[in-house]
Amino acid sequence: MDLTAFYATISGVGFTLLGLWWVVVDKHPEWFSSRVTAQMAYVVSLQFMLPAATSVLSMVAPAQPLVWRVVFALMGLVGMGATVLVARSIPRGMRRSARLALVVGAPVYAAVILVAVFPSIAAPLGFSGLQTEAFLIALILLLGLHAVWFFTYRAGPDTSIPEGRG
Repeated sequence: MDLTAFYATISGVGFTLLGLWWVVVDKHPEWFSSRVTAQMAYVVSLQFMLPAATSVLSMVAPAQPLVWRVVFALMGLVGMGATVLVARSIPRGMRRSARLALVVGAPVYAAVILVAVFPSIAAPLGFSGLQTEAFLIALILLLGLHAVWFFTYRAGPDTSIPEGRG
């Protein structure tokens, strides 16, 4: 199965969402007065940037599996590292669903790395490594959209993103 059209679409969607997110971030300079919210805004950017860039790079040499495997492994490492660092710094008073979006991201990025290193892991399910990565990439974009929702639409003072100690 040729996944070129899927990855071309995901790269366009990812870069579009990244641009829209940057417009939102630009309208909220107060988010950068707190180390925690600044880091969270960056991780949201990564949840759009990494799938988009990875999708573009995976199409560079589709006949060379090593290319997409290295690209996805690096993307997984960067995404997991950033997600873990931010998840560890979130204060306890933060909304559980927003925290969950970050905490769930780390295992998804770990799965991206696992499939890149062992692409035949999904073969018993009838999927190739690149098809499995497609599911995971889509999930990362959905996690990014979830994070945007809870980052930007807060219900009240008890659920707002706390100001960190900068």
